[in-house]
Amino acid sequence: MNNPLDVEWEITNACNLRCRHCYVAAGEKLEKELDTEEALELVDELDRIGVTDITISGGEPFLRSDLWQVIKEINSRQIPFNLYTNATLLDEEKIRNLVKYDVKGISLSLNGATAKTHNFVQNAETFEKVLLAIRKLHDYGVAVQALFTLMRVNVNEFDALIDLARKLNIASICIYPFYHQGRGKNNLESLALDPKATMNFLWKAMQFKRYPPVVFVGGCLGRRFMQDRKYRIIKENPCGKITAIITADGHLRPCNFLPSRTKQGVREKSISELWNEPVFKSARNWRKKLGDKVDCKNCTYFPVCMGICLSMHSSVNSC
Repeated sequence: MNNPLDVEWEITNACNLRCRHCYVAAGEKLEKELDTEEALELVDELDRIGVTDITISGGEPFLRSDLWQVIKEINSRQIPFNLYTNATLLDEEKIRNLVKYDVKGISLSLNGATAKTHNFVQNAETFEKVLLAIRKLHDYGVAVQALFTLMRVNVNEFDALIDLARKLNIASICIYPFYHQGRGKNNLESLALDPKATMNFLWKAMQFKRYPPVVFVGGCLGRRFMQDRKYRIIKENPCGKITAIITADGHLRPCNFLPSRTKQGVREKSISELWNEPVFKSARNWRKKLGDKVDCKNCTYFPVCMGICLSMHSSVNSC
């Protein structure tokens, strides 16, 4: 493909939290984040190249002062969009605006069924704020997806999380394995779950049939559990093939969980040009590039990713 179809835009690196597992180590605003004019120009380019879906993430998107200008522009182009947030800054005015601009849904972190666990992971007293935000979103008819990162501290709370999700009318739960990136690298002892336990949990979770909520595995690993395989657009993972991440300062990455990014950004080159930079070519062909140099079967995480997920493989290997 000549351009990505699906884009996640880390619209700012600023965040009001310092979550222990954050793969981008969000906190402070980057020095050269795209300004309003550049952000609106980016929306125009995404529209021109035919992007079919935009996910706005961060950092915390609601810390960006021109967020509504950007969302209004996306809406005017009739590009479907989702928003990832920690939900601590959500109020009724913001929710009404999201409804006004036809948000597809809100994804928010819910990393435990208890305040103790969730607050430990988020590194702040946020549990009650998140539950209140979920209730308000439901009142306005906004679909809520809970993002659950599987960790040592919350692996035993999933059944309770399902019960909580039902009480809160959460539409879906997206499970992500823990990635050894960003701030998470500094908290491996308390958060990292061993590969065998990760795999056992994911297989068990995928047997869950009592809808709602819908339960699925996020990221490339979700393809291992996808039942309707005939509907896959591509083989193996979509990173750098149909999806791209745009950083707050305008660079492109092939995957959320890979730190590698293009040397230049949208200020210097078009998305079509950046899409064919070496970092994307490497991500698309990483298995072929490794050849005999690295045997995936010897990787610690092979039982989980089966050679599908480059970011999981590279987090524990040097390739």
